[in-house]
Amino acid sequence: MNNEKAREYFSAYNEGTLDAGLARAFESKLNADTSLKHEFDLFQSTVKDLDFLREEAVEVPFDLNERISAAVDRSIYEKKQSAQPGWTLWLRNLAFGGLAAAAIVAAYMSITSGSHSGTASASVGINGPAATRTIEQIEYKKSKNGIQMDYRPSAKHTVSIKGGREGDKTVEVDANGWLNNLSNDQPQAAVFVVEVAGELPPTSVVVPGTERSNTSIGQGSLEELGKALANKYGLPVLIKVDKVGGELSWNLSDSDGYAATQTALNGVAYRVDLKDGILTISDN
Repeated sequence: MNNEKAREYFSAYNEGTLDAGLARAFESKLNADTSLKHEFDLFQSTVKDLDFLREEAVEVPFDLNERISAAVDRSIYEKKQSAQPGWTLWLRNLAFGGLAAAAIVAAYMSITSGSHSGTASASVGINGPAATRTIEQIEYKKSKNGIQMDYRPSAKHTVSIKGGREGDKTVEVDANGWLNNLSNDQPQAAVFVVEVAGELPPTSVVVPGTERSNTSIGQGSLEELGKALANKYGLPVLIKVDKVGGELSWNLSDSDGYAATQTALNGVAYRVDLKDGILTISDN
């Protein structure tokens, strides 16, 4: 069961209507994926809040529709649609009835998405024209000699990879998909920067080398921390953040790489996850 399929079962499992076999598979998936478990907990909390609100009398401003239309243009709407988890679509289909439902859902979307102002951001990708984020992310899996990239877009995209002994390369990937392995036979960790045209930010993939380091104390950029973690713990590290902060200082004295990363990034607005032997550092 992958994450997308598990999200489809959020509602049925929460209501106790999911088949017993699927329920066990769903629970096993939650136990194995802390980020998905956090997302399901948020879903349950939101449903409880909405169940409470549906009993409340909601005074709807007479100009609600005009105000929403003026505040949210089409480009922002499409961007937020692609960024939200699939279960939020289910929330918007709850039958609360009339304008009261519109007011409640609008409030929920405001809380979870933050305030909208200005115009949607855009960036120039590899192909030249402005593009927004894509939700067709590359899947990374640990392999015997590095990291395997599995990319299966619905349409053609351009992927660039910088770093490694083979040098920079650019690949056109269509709906047939693409499997690629990032390997490193050097003693020290190697960093590959992977970018899909239209997707921001790029992903720094740190692949451990053949030797382990005993060095614990260091300072430098987030990427340099990733290399230090890979060198000491032998963990592949994915770094995908919008804004890279200033110089960091760390002391990797913990025997566990995940715990050491959390300590090193304490007080910094990054999220740390460990799944299937890959350490991921991303924005909160």
